[in-house]
This record gives sequence, structure tokens and C-alpha cells, in this order.
Amino acid sequence: MKKILMMVSAACFAALLVNCKKKDSGAPTAASGAAEVWKCDFKGTNTAPNGETAPFSWKVTWTETGDKSTISGQGQDVDGQSNTSGTCDGKKCKVHEEYISGSGKGKIYDWDFTYTDAETRNENVYVTTLSGTFAAAKDKSDTGKLTAKADCKR
Repeated sequence: MKKILMMVSAACFAALLVNCKKKDSGAPTAASGAAEVWKCDFKGTNTAPNGETAPFSWKVTWTETGDKSTISGQGQDVDGQSNTSGTCDGKKCKVHEEYISGSGKGKIYDWDFTYTDAETRNENVYVTTLSGTFAAAKDKSDTGKLTAKADCKR
């Protein structure tokens, strides 16, 4: 009898576990494998090796699927306007930047940065900070640091 009760108890516990699941908000999440698309306006600072700083802005579409993301958009700083595109794996990102106007026209840079999701993320707002480095794509001679904060919305 004791053995039968234990088997019934174990079966009931297993059934309870199968029926326990998180409440689904109905909104797809990156963890579920569905893509999340965010329109982001980054505002930040580039810092050259000599310590000089300059503001920059970056308007991008950030598409996140699980731990991977793609990024594309345009940047603007004292050297002109640029087109940017890149990818993230986890929180590590690589972005390619090519200036299309201004004194930087024709120059190409590569960015390496990490980002942090802010605690204010919800269904409509996704605020992120990023920090990393940039370098001239050809010879890596023109280097510096970048930091920015974003206002991202679906």
C-alpha cells in the first residue's frame, strides 16, 4: 500500500510540474526566439587618445533575436554623417561605420562595444547604454573610446 501511495504521489507531483508555467504576457520576447525590433536614438561621446571629446548621435534599428542582434542606421558627429551596420552576440557588438559626408567622407571605422539593458525595459521602452572602442578599419591607427545612452522604442 505504501509503495502504491508513493507512486501515485510521484505521478501527481509530475503532473503538477508539467502544468506549471510562467504567465505569458502575450508579447514576444527575445528569449522565446521571436525577433524584437527597436528604433533607437543614441546620444554619446567619442574620446580620442589625446583626451579630446566630441558628441555623436546614432539613429539605428536594433533587431534582437535571442542573444543575437543586428544593428543598422546612421551616425552623426563633428566629422560628418555615416552609415553603420553591425551585429551583437550576447552583449558584445561589432559595428562598421563609413562616413558619407563632411570632413570624414570616405573614412571607415570599426566599433567594438558592450551594452547594458537598463532596468526600465518594458513592452514599449528599451533604454540601453553602451561603451567600447573605435579604430580606423584599415590600419587601426585612429583609435578612441565611445560611450552612449539610448532611448529605444518599438
